[in-house]
Amino acid sequence: MPLPLFAAILIGIGAGSVVGISVLVGLVKQSGRKLSKPPPNPPLSRQKQTSTLQLIETARKELNMDVVHFYNFGICGAQNAGKSTFINSLRLLDDVNNDTEFRYNMFGPAPTGENQTTIEKQKYRFPPGRSSSDPRSDRSSIQENEDFYPFEHVMVWDIPGCGTRDHPVATYFKREHLAAFDCLVLVAATATLGEYERHILQEIDKSKTSVIIVINKRDGCIEPKCRKKFGRHYQPALHDYKLIITEIINEAKTAVQDSLLDLNLTQTPEVFAISAYNYRDYMFRQTKTELDELFTFEFGDFLKCLTNAAEERRKKNT
Repeated sequence: MPLPLFAAILIGIGAGSVVGISVLVGLVKQSGRKLSKPPPNPPLSRQKQTSTLQLIETARKELNMDVVHFYNFGICGAQNAGKSTFINSLRLLDDVNNDTEFRYNMFGPAPTGENQTTIEKQKYRFPPGRSSSDPRSDRSSIQENEDFYPFEHVMVWDIPGCGTRDHPVATYFKREHLAAFDCLVLVAATATLGEYERHILQEIDKSKTSVIIVINKRDGCIEPKCRKKFGRHYQPALHDYKLIITEIINEAKTAVQDSLLDLNLTQTPEVFAISAYNYRDYMFRQTKTELDELFTFEFGDFLKCLTNAAEERRKKNT
């Protein structure tokens, strides 16, 4: 796949017939194994304008970014959009409060809270594979062998939210060195993109950096939609939930596309709908049901797109 401006829309929901072989788990394994080795690292393509090449090289130097051993993903967006929770869910870690007892650990969870918790950029790796001695292994089937979740060569960067006094949107792209990353994940709170997200997307488009848009904090959409469609006392069946989730996906894609119409981007974004929170819960379940997997939306397709985008960019180093 050529490296366009990727946009994946991530939307949250909740969980409830047992599946034999999980399609999602298969996609996770496939995606993880693609990034289980150090990335190809050819010189930066000279097809780019000199100013863009200098921007990328300077950004990577300023961040002291290891591009030889790691694919680097930057998680960015407005303040309180749920970036840190997304990072923890992606790495299958529970959230922790940003209090006086918190101590940064590259393999540990990112701190979360009601107020802004990420003041400076922090980088995180996927934790090593769990073993039978892990206290959580009795509630999880995520690590049946060492290569189940092998994102060993992935670095995820938690970038401060834009739109604050310390991180104004006008200088956000350059100040946070967003051109340095193999792929960006832009986290937004709604499918209707606001001023901050639109400005960031325009800057990203100029640099030809690939980006995934994550629409977060939509867990409350399913129950109201079910009540409106089926009534207060109706217990939805699996096919009902499939209908509801399809509606949520289509509505999200339409809203994002409408928000992007007047931006005149050079690349047309792809759109996915997923639930990072439910993905984490699903992966921790001993018994995985079809409904549980349904409630992760398109998370498997999102991971596939993310890994393909990073892999393709590194091969071309564009």
